[in-house]
Amino acid sequence: MTTSITLSLIALFGFGLTNFFWKFATPHKPYQPSYLMVQGATYLTVMALIHLYQKQPFTLTYKLSNIAIITGICASTGAICTFLALSSGGEGSQVFPIVGLNMVVATILSIIFFKEPVSTQKMLGLIFGVVSIIFLTR
Repeated sequence: MTTSITLSLIALFGFGLTNFFWKFATPHKPYQPSYLMVQGATYLTVMALIHLYQKQPFTLTYKLSNIAIITGICASTGAICTFLALSSGGEGSQVFPIVGLNMVVATILSIIFFKEPVSTQKMLGLIFGVVSIIFLTR
């Protein structure tokens, strides 16, 4: 198994557990921005510790800073909307698969902008992914 696949699987569990705990928290009716700010502060702390451990200078170009800001806005929007969907009575078994379709967006954009190869297997995977979401949300 390649390093990228191993790290992707770890990320899958990390994000999966994050979503599970969002659903776990919603019956307690947290104010979502407060909850997500504590989560964000924890994220920032962990990243700072990794940064200090690796002893690298903090460097980021202007262009990458702008991309980081845009992705932060996108991630915040996605997080708050997911949390609100769960808090408004959405079932995790429906909300998470729909949100999980983000892989379709990322895959299509990667094909368009990075000219990644399109194969029959890749297209079937996307189609099966969408079909599985339809079945899971009914």
